[in-house]
Amino acid sequence: GTALVSDCWFDGTLSLGSTGIQGGGFVGLAETGSNTVFEHCLNSGTLSGSYTGGALMLGGFVGNVYNSTVTIRDSLSVGKINATQTWRGSMIGRLQGNTSTGVGVVNISNSYFNNEDGCEARFNGVRNQNGTCATFPTGLTMEQLRGENATTNAADLSFTDKGEGVHWVTGETYPTLRVFTQ
Repeated sequence: GTALVSDCWFDGTLSLGSTGIQGGGFVGLAETGSNTVFEHCLNSGTLSGSYTGGALMLGGFVGNVYNSTVTIRDSLSVGKINATQTWRGSMIGRLQGNTSTGVGVVNISNSYFNNEDGCEARFNGVRNQNGTCATFPTGLTMEQLRGENATTNAADLSFTDKGEGVHWVTGETYPTLRVFTQ
């Protein structure tokens, strides 16, 4: 089946200790065969980790997509990732596929991320290893997301009624979900 995560906001802190391998603002591991859909979601939280025994995977939405499918639409990631020597992405930390058991797939549409961290900008918000990512989110600076700038620069977010209702409102620092301002 499909897990739907809708109208959610992660604004906390996730700190993985020395044994933590994968963490995300919403999901740590999207495991083999799973199908997860995020729509109208916002990550403004902080992720960090200190695992040094191998690959540490941190993502604003999902830490590790392994042989599964993740869809992200009409969403925004402006959170911080404080870790070095790691797989990290503002939306997806690591996208993995295994050719013998299947391929990890990420589909992203009408979504944006803060591109002011060099690692996330270089990898378009998704660190990819043997997976398929047909479309990437659009990277913007925090200034481009501030106030009314967002309605122009992140116009694909539903600031106005597009037949599905209004989901986003402008904010002093970045857009927020309308459901949390009512």
